[in-house]
Amino acid sequence: MDNLELEGLKVVLNFVDEQGNLVVQLEDGTLLIVSSCLHQFLAKVEEADAEATDEAEDEEEDEEEDEEEAEEEDDEDDEEDEEEDDDEEEDDDEEEEDEDEDEEAEEEDEEELNWDDLEGMDEEELVSVIDDYELDIDEDDYEDDEKGLRKAIAKELEIEIPKKKKKNKK
Repeated sequence: MDNLELEGLKVVLNFVDEQGNLVVQLEDGTLLIVSSCLHQFLAKVEEADAEATDEAEDEEEDEEEDEEEAEEEDDEDDEEDEEEDDDEEEDDDEEEEDEDEDEEAEEEDEEELNWDDLEGMDEEELVSVIDDYELDIDEDDYEDDEKGLRKAIAKELEIEIPKKKKKNKK
């Protein structure tokens, strides 16, 4: 309570008397006597204000620290996101290249596949051709008919099936 001002008047002296009352003397000579009950109450209020101020400052510091941590995490997340985006772009580019290569390979396979190739394939290989070329053939319909499956694949791929040669009798 030192150096207090009360409506423009400066406190020149303050002390607690024997009964616990606060005695304040202003520079104009006015004496203020604050009862001990009120003095204790004011002391508690002043203490509570000081604690509240400290807690508020602590909370502000905590909030600032939390914000800084959040910003750091956001920065790290942004960096990770950028790296992931770069990786995804690379993956997308690679996938597009792979798809282009697959399409080219399929076109080459389609061009290279002929009846003789189909004739040399067993049932498993024929089913692989159906899957590879995504043909609209249900292999279950040709469960025990490998020749029929081969003909169906040839028809879907527009492969010419050679006609059987008849034996000439002379």
